Amino acid sequence: MKKITALLAVVVMMKAMITPTVSANVPDRVSLINRGITDERLAEMVTSGEIPRETQFLYLDSNQISDLTPLAELPNLTSLSLPRNQISDITPLSELSSLSNLNLNSNQIGDLTPLAGLSSLNRLSLDGNQINDLTPLAKLSNLDGLFLSENAINDLAPLTELFNLVGVSLSGNKISDLSPLSELTNLTTLALANNNISDIAPLAGLANLEILFLSNNEITDIALLSTFSSLRFCLWQIITLKT
Repeated sequence: MKKITALLAVVVMMKAMITPTVSANVPDRVSLINRGITDERLAEMVTSGEIPRETQFLYLDSNQISDLTPLAELPNLTSLSLPRNQISDITPLSELSSLSNLNLNSNQIGDLTPLAGLSSLNRLSLDGNQINDLTPLAKLSNLDGLFLSENAINDLAPLTELFNLVGVSLSGNKISDLSPLSELTNLTTLALANNNISDIAPLAGLANLEILFLSNNEITDIALLSTFSSLRFCLWQIITLKT
């Protein structure tokens, strides 16, 4: 358990490296983290201008929000952070066509359909939700960071043509087939711990990999790891080797 906790800590650090720094409130940047904000209060804040229509960066982490409808009135949003709320329906986000950075970690989201048209997205964080279908992400070709750990994903086929991906976290899912990742040659960081993986051969062409997490799988042959010349860190020591 301590090793797994350490693994998750490193992944969190990896994500922090690509997350914008939160500064004090300025006209285009509003931080309202852990303020006990309810759906009613959020609606009031948008309607009154307490959250200005011009806001580009909005941080609403760790509140009591389930209804995102008011956010559809903030068309200038480019970065939106809503982890640790009570969100299951993300339909209103389909209106936010300028979004480039979206963090929805630790909610109750299952359906990603509203994100299908958000072609400006670069970084998408959805760790700790209830996702099993990645199909709506298939056309989001500008994604370079995708974080989907601790969900219920078993099919990576929708990621096949997301060639701009640099960092991907898929630990804690139900993945066994890595072949959809085989052509994502820009990947430098890949987290696949705690899945059902036995064959890592599809990763052979990912020559740019620098950080790789494979622990807690069912891998029988790790010889391939020695061929990754760019690899700086690989956690494989607690791989479950079949006998």
